[in-house]
Amino acid sequence: MDLLECRNKLDVIDKQIVKLFEERMDICGKVAETKIASGKAVYDAEREKQKLDAVSAMADSEFNQVAVRELFSQMMSISRKYQYSILAEHGRAMKLGFERLDQLPMEGVRVVHQGVEGAYSHAAAIQYFGEKAEIYHVARFEDAMKEVQLGNADYAVMPIENSSAGAVIDMYDLLTRYDNYIVAETFLPVNHALLGVPGAKLSDVKTVFSHPQALMQCSAFLNDNGLKQISVENTAVAAKRVVEEGDKSQAAIASEIAGKLYGLELLKPFIQNNQGNTTRFVILANRKVYQKDAGKICYSVGYNIDMLETAPTAALTSATNNWAVYYKHAIATVMGGGDLEQDWSAGYNDDAVGITELGESCAEGTADYVADIEGKLKDGSLQVFDTSIFTVGGEEVTSAPVDLSFMDYTTDPATVVYQGETVEAIEDGHFAESTFRSAPYFTLRIDGITEDADAVE
Repeated sequence: MDLLECRNKLDVIDKQIVKLFEERMDICGKVAETKIASGKAVYDAEREKQKLDAVSAMADSEFNQVAVRELFSQMMSISRKYQYSILAEHGRAMKLGFERLDQLPMEGVRVVHQGVEGAYSHAAAIQYFGEKAEIYHVARFEDAMKEVQLGNADYAVMPIENSSAGAVIDMYDLLTRYDNYIVAETFLPVNHALLGVPGAKLSDVKTVFSHPQALMQCSAFLNDNGLKQISVENTAVAAKRVVEEGDKSQAAIASEIAGKLYGLELLKPFIQNNQGNTTRFVILANRKVYQKDAGKICYSVGYNIDMLETAPTAALTSATNNWAVYYKHAIATVMGGGDLEQDWSAGYNDDAVGITELGESCAEGTADYVADIEGKLKDGSLQVFDTSIFTVGGEEVTSAPVDLSFMDYTTDPATVVYQGETVEAIEDGHFAESTFRSAPYFTLRIDGITEDADAVE
């Protein structure tokens, strides 16, 4: 086919894609309506992972498998935003405790970012606020958070995740430590370039400086060329260091803007692994505001603590253990002259576990729905681990022997006591998790559920 024929065929295909996309969004709208009725959350991480695995497996080549996964990730993100907008129209976003603004002020505001001039954070700040804002920089992410919290800056522009390297972990830690609020976001295409001192050639370069994320995003190029990698605070700092040291064997990975700013030679552009590489930046403020067209909702479910005291407008409920049930059992056992078990369990029917009071942000009808579910759990008509609704290794589970080992805390250190006997944990068509001992069995690896096996330090 000649070029014109190719373009004509692409036009036909693109028309079909748009039609199918609109059909998909229409169905997503219907999904949102069902979630409004049931109170179910929009975001289902496991469902999305299963979907991404399935669609990527449909592609033939390795390149297309990755590309399809990225494409559907974006479509799912768009779908979530659409569902959130529908929820907002039904009044599910009106009790957030935030002040609604038509838009964030752009003129005369002080905006801080981490790094130096020429860093991608600097470019993101200009992209969102424009040239009329007063933009300045600090050395560390935490310094930027402090500037906002203290009121020295109206906003901070901070990277939160990258399409290639994933989340910026340090930022998630800072978000939990400082009382700043995400009020907007902006997406910046990240085009990494290899920059050297004037007169240098690619063949001269032996060592490359950049931010760890940038090094990761350019790993293929770096590994193919056998280049030594050294991490620094950010890409602009890398460019500045190469300039200052003036060594032809040293280069920086940074933006072409940074290269021009610091007088560096462009040795090779677009060296990132993913040519669609994009970083998401969040805009932080120290006051609770949001834009009317934000389309964002954030709720929380706590664990073993009543989150309504901490986040009265955002907390939905909290899973909790009712230790009073155990204390009553323990006291009665000891007072009766009996031996207190090393291992003891009680469940929903005994009020040993449950949820706290529902928050005001729960959708209308949630309380009735929860009460119905609780009643079914207590009378046994609903089982959490109903074997008809999951598989293990592609097969329905019919048997799950569980040993009755337990942790003996009377020894120092505590030791595992293995009793050698087993019980059948499949009972009346369900897996009886934590019925025969207090700790979870972790016997079954249910299909579709992933777990993080990495040690947490």
